[in-house]
Amino acid sequence: MNRKKMTLFNYVNGVFLLLLVIVCILPILHVIALSLSERIEAVAGNVTFYPIGFTLEAYRYVMEDSQFWTSLRVTLTRVLIGVPANILLVVMTAYPLSKANSRFHLLLLAVRHHHAVRRRHHPHLHRYQQAGFDEHYLGADPAWSHERKLHDLDHELFPRHPDRN
Repeated sequence: MNRKKMTLFNYVNGVFLLLLVIVCILPILHVIALSLSERIEAVAGNVTFYPIGFTLEAYRYVMEDSQFWTSLRVTLTRVLIGVPANILLVVMTAYPLSKANSRFHLLLLAVRHHHAVRRRHHPHLHRYQQAGFDEHYLGADPAWSHERKLHDLDHELFPRHPDRN
């Protein structure tokens, strides 16, 4: 049999990952224990990782609340519509990318180049556009005027930005 040689790194890595799993699971166990415990015991801080005075009263309270059912319906609707829609969009995007020498590759490269050039022109141009300032506000003036407006806008929107002089 070909077995990998266990090194010190493998042992240390295994212990680290085990501790990471424990650190991630213990808070979840604590919350579950709190939800299954008597309210008095939970408020008093007596509950650790197992319930004290087992009860389902917290779940009964939540199930009687109409807002819970409304939020559950909204969540399930978003999942049932969003997941298939995202899968469809990913497949529609991935299929052309899987074909060599497709026009989609050229389009994708052109879009990436366009965005790279625009962002290289001014480091915060995309932030200005997100803030609602379009190129008409910035103007189609000569380059010095355009750069001056970007400079002024930079000071207005990012007064303490570390890249600014």
